[in-house]
Amino acid sequence: MAINFMGLDRLDTREIELVKDLSGKSFSKISRSFPNAILTMKIEQFNKGGKKSRFDINLKLNDVSLPSGFLSVNHSGQDTWDLTVSIRKAFGNLQNELEHKIKPQNKEKKKIFK
Repeated sequence: MAINFMGLDRLDTREIELVKDLSGKSFSKISRSFPNAILTMKIEQFNKGGKKSRFDINLKLNDVSLPSGFLSVNHSGQDTWDLTVSIRKAFGNLQNELEHKIKPQNKEKKKIFK
């Protein structure tokens, strides 16, 4: 299980702990189906001059078992100003993309992630 983080230098210590905790829990589900996967997580924080910030999260999953070798998912947090919600939506989008890219062997529709 390998996660590479980019953009943590702009976050405070509480946000860094939150990012590492949530991404570790979410990536553990993905690593069950893709044990050799490497995840690159890029976090950008945009300040609007107020107290809250908007977060842009980019996830890129590298694995040789994927059809193109990698899968890139972008979640722009324009509608969410909460870091927790942005991370969960980004990993949800990644899981949905993986389910669409990887077709099950039999014709029944099975979920890869439970």
